[in-house]
Amino acid sequence: MRGHMRQRSKGVWEIIIDVGTDPLTGRRRQRSRSFHGTKREAQREMRKLIDDIEHGRLTGTETTFSSLLHAWLELSADALSPTTLREYRRLIDKRIGPALGATPLIKLTTTMLDDFYRALTTEVGLAPASVRQIHSIIRRCLKQGVKWGWIQHNVAANATPPVLRQKRVSPPSVEEIRELVAAAEEQNPMFGLLVRLAIATGLRRGELCGLQWADVDQTRNQLEVCRAVAATPGGAAVKSTKTGHTRRLSLDDDTVDRLASHRRAAEDAAALAHIRLEPDAFIFSHALDAQTPLHPDNVTGAFRRLRPNQGVRFHDLRHAHATQLLARGVDIPTVSARLGHANSSTTLNIYAHVLDANDRAAADVIGSLLA
Repeated sequence: MRGHMRQRSKGVWEIIIDVGTDPLTGRRRQRSRSFHGTKREAQREMRKLIDDIEHGRLTGTETTFSSLLHAWLELSADALSPTTLREYRRLIDKRIGPALGATPLIKLTTTMLDDFYRALTTEVGLAPASVRQIHSIIRRCLKQGVKWGWIQHNVAANATPPVLRQKRVSPPSVEEIRELVAAAEEQNPMFGLLVRLAIATGLRRGELCGLQWADVDQTRNQLEVCRAVAATPGGAAVKSTKTGHTRRLSLDDDTVDRLASHRRAAEDAAALAHIRLEPDAFIFSHALDAQTPLHPDNVTGAFRRLRPNQGVRFHDLRHAHATQLLARGVDIPTVSARLGHANSSTTLNIYAHVLDANDRAAADVIGSLLA
């Protein structure tokens, strides 16, 4: 933190401390104080003032945590997906703000955060994953506060959110998968293809909704995944994939044939209305011109109606894709790439139990050689 002085009149000095940049206006934020005395005394007072600001002892430094939360959220809005932004706002308005929003930033402590996380777990009954998400918001917000010069230290860096124990995924069996695909096809041919493609590719719900015909390469039996559809308060919005990267997946012959058949049906339906299906038309759409994608929430709702008491979620189709590949010896990097994970460690963490079974099978193979 830097400061400077200027003499206003004989024996009167103005001390000015630079305390960072206002994130909303981009202007420098400064604190000033008048001091009567010699130049040396004024310099001593300036050093004391800087020290007081840095250690939160300056009277009147009452910027609240709520102010920082909303300034940070405004800055981050463009970089967040609509779904993530909506969830962050909900958690700030419902959880973080009521408990900590009125607290002056200089009085926010690690102990307060630990007490807050403990209360969310024991009194409110939130799951560890939810509390850790709240901690992530607070930590990122305070980190930005340090960059802006609003605070000197990120007190969330040493806070202790609850430990997250990785839940063992329980994907549907092969028989259940076949039943689900058959039920989906009976409900609606297009929805049946979507469910089949979910299992064949492991794509996320939003990625499936975001697929366009231009993404299908029938000559190479490949599919390019380069966008997703996210639910928003006003409907749905097309965005980049979760990791921000595109990826190419190979498809089996049967899936490619079914996609081609679906395209012919969509083109025929459009032609009856004198509409031409463009390359950027969505594969899954109820609109004749297919320029409007399916809403992700509608996909979830339709899937729940297939087997309301079976307990299988749509996301479990993604788990089924991964576990079936791993159980049949497909290597981790390949599975990770198909799933669009940022790194292979994510795949390892989620599907460790499948690899344990593979390891047991490997031991049995070696054992049979030594018998």
